[in-house]
Amino acid sequence: MGMQSSPPLEVDAMNEQILFTILEPHRCSISQNSNFLSEDNEIFKFVQNNSADLKSGIKMLNDGEVDLLALPAYLIIGELENINSKNCEVLGAKYPRRPNSVLVSDNKLYFQPKSAIIIADSELVRRQLIRVRPDILVKTPSEISNFYEIKIPKNIDQIPYWLEELCEAGKIDGFVIPRTIFDTLNLKLRRHSLLSEPQELGDPYFLPSPLSDLLVFISRRRFPPSISKKICELEGNTNLWVQTRVLNELGTEMMKYLGIEVRHRQVKSLLRQSDDERDPIIGEACTGPDGEILEDEVHIEIRMEVISFDGKRTLSIQRITPYSGYDFKIMSTVLDWKKMVDTMTRKIQKDNPKDNDESAFLVLEE
Repeated sequence: MGMQSSPPLEVDAMNEQILFTILEPHRCSISQNSNFLSEDNEIFKFVQNNSADLKSGIKMLNDGEVDLLALPAYLIIGELENINSKNCEVLGAKYPRRPNSVLVSDNKLYFQPKSAIIIADSELVRRQLIRVRPDILVKTPSEISNFYEIKIPKNIDQIPYWLEELCEAGKIDGFVIPRTIFDTLNLKLRRHSLLSEPQELGDPYFLPSPLSDLLVFISRRRFPPSISKKICELEGNTNLWVQTRVLNELGTEMMKYLGIEVRHRQVKSLLRQSDDERDPIIGEACTGPDGEILEDEVHIEIRMEVISFDGKRTLSIQRITPYSGYDFKIMSTVLDWKKMVDTMTRKIQKDNPKDNDESAFLVLEE
């Protein structure tokens, strides 16, 4: 017996409201930091949800308790088939406002003392830190807990305050948390943003983890397009489309190693960057086949990187393509990137039977 389709959702702002809820797991801060329903908010009504898992959210949709789910994008990885089978669909996404992390410390990264102890929960961030400062010690919260034989707070929301106490006690020199989390806390120590775009040429950069601060919306099928266009953003939809395809090709096991940034770029900004960095390749991406500058065409920039376990080697790619027809060109980039990663992380085969096998150019695990 097939599933009965839900009736189309019709909204009269004078008489009806769209019921929405937020799936907000720990270490996420949608409700505090997102103003995603700022337009026409008189037709939206928030419904309290005590559970933060996707299964409960889908059930609320199917039972008619809500019409719209807002949730972090990483919750839908590997779940798209399940979502579609429940007569629901992903409407789109909001562009990440604060995808970067921050170093919480009295000192900037470059001014940390030698052998400083920095705590970072993200595997990617730990590798980015030792790439910049190979002389510091970057540990996980559990490692520092075992070292000092002290317990980590059971409430995950209290861990940043616990780390701040360790800083004040001189046991560590700083810690890294997502910017979205920092903004919800009342920490005393200074923050230093780990930005994806260096302020000066040659400065370190920190690409965010996949799907960082990317907010997606799920509804029952046949949600009114006029409303979905108001809550979703074109650049957010591009981010979701590109990043999910990258993860589909590489596999979700690569998420902890991958740094990725996807954004829309204006031609004037790209040409200015090309001049500042003396990089003619960026400028060439803004020209047509006859050499004319495509001034009115929005471009998509995608940057990705994978770093070795010791931070000494980085494999990266940057592609810029016009928005028109970007899907084919982006998929070509994704396939190229997969070949690059597979090749660079594969052990080098010996040419002579007497030779020893050489380790891969890019070793991901020690």
